[in-house]
Amino acid sequence: MACLLDAAVGDPRWFPHPVRWMGAIVNWCDRRVHQLLLSSTKQRMAGVLLAVALPAGAYAAGTLLIRFGSSIDPVWGSAVTVLLTWTTLAARDLIDHVVSVQRALQSVSLMEARAAVAKIVGRDTEEMAESDIVRATVETIAESTADGIMAPLFYLVLGELHWRLHIRRSARWTR
Repeated sequence: MACLLDAAVGDPRWFPHPVRWMGAIVNWCDRRVHQLLLSSTKQRMAGVLLAVALPAGAYAAGTLLIRFGSSIDPVWGSAVTVLLTWTTLAARDLIDHVVSVQRALQSVSLMEARAAVAKIVGRDTEEMAESDIVRATVETIAESTADGIMAPLFYLVLGELHWRLHIRRSARWTR
């Protein structure tokens, strides 16, 4: 259901998005760490702590939301799971952005292609040649497929396995 929702709706900018929140947290922490911790060793330790705490916190928040929804009704728990999963998928957005680059290249507008690829890469695109734009787009497809499609689905399966083992273990103890 989450995959279908992502395909139909994509990533609306108005919708509260956990990945954007995580980016904001990382940026906020980065600024504070550099202000407060001058030692590179302490900065590295803070980075490791953030790299562990942020995914763990996201997992805990998601688990709590799903359990809360499930405590109301199993359908609510499923709906929360679908909505949270949808927010982690980026297939539709990836396709939309790549198609924008492709259309600009087909219309032979290097300026439009540079502007389109600038939306999906973090590097300077002002002087990119067509071959560089194509290369950057292909690299983005590979990275975003791993980060925005495969990883969320992988961790969803792990979460589901964890959930089923928890339910099975709980059922065994209540007999």
